[in-house]
Amino acid sequence: MRPSHPVRARRRTAMLLLAAAALLALGGCSYSRILRNRLPTPHRVDDFEHAVRFVYEAPQARHVNICGNWDENGWCGTKASGRFDHAVGSMQDDDKDGIWEIVLPLKPGRYQYKFAIDWGIRWERDQNNPLGEDDGFGGQNSILILHVGRGACPAREAPPQSKRGPGHPGPRSFEPVLPTTTGTCSSARPSSRHPCRPSRRRRRRHPSCGKRWSRTHSRCRG
Repeated sequence: MRPSHPVRARRRTAMLLLAAAALLALGGCSYSRILRNRLPTPHRVDDFEHAVRFVYEAPQARHVNICGNWDENGWCGTKASGRFDHAVGSMQDDDKDGIWEIVLPLKPGRYQYKFAIDWGIRWERDQNNPLGEDDGFGGQNSILILHVGRGACPAREAPPQSKRGPGHPGPRSFEPVLPTTTGTCSSARPSSRHPCRPSRRRRRRHPSCGKRWSRTHSRCRG
C-alpha cells in the first residue's frame, strides 16, 4: 500500500529540513574556523623593552616552539649543535584554547622565523603573515621587520632611500626647495620666479605725461 500524498510531502519536507540543518552546521563550523584563524601578526607589546608577541593556532599540538635566525634562538639550537632544543622558544597555551603564544625581546632588524610543532616533527610558517622567503628546503620562512621606534612590519619592506646621500629628499618627496640668496632685495615687488628679481610685467611710464606706454604706444595722447 503506497502512502498518501500528504505523507510523502511531510517526509520530503523533513528530509529537506535535515539537509539544511547539516549544511548550516558545516558552514557555521567553517566560518568560525576562518574567524579563528585571523590571528594578529607579530607585534610590539609593553611587557618589557623590545618585547614582541608571537601567536600561533595549533589545537591538536602537544608542544610548539618559535624558531628563528636571531642569536638567542639559532633555529631552536639546530644552527649551532644540529640538535633540536625544545626548551628554546617554547610557547605556552595556558587556557587550552589551541592558541599558543610567547613574548620575546627583539631589537630592530629583519628576522626569519617558523613554528616547530611537537618538538620539531613538523615545521610551519606563519599563515597570518603574508611576507615570506625561501628556506632552501622547498618551503618558506616567515619574515618579520622591526623598525626603530615603531612596531612590527611583517607585510612590507622599509621605504627606499635616496641614492644621492643622506639629507637629500627621496624619490617620493615632493617638498619644494626654495632658492637661497645672499644680501638684501632692492625691488619692492618681487617676482614669482625669484624673490629678488623685479617683475618683467611692470610697464614704464612716459616722462612727460606719466602714462604707461609700450612700443606700440610710444607717444603721449591727450
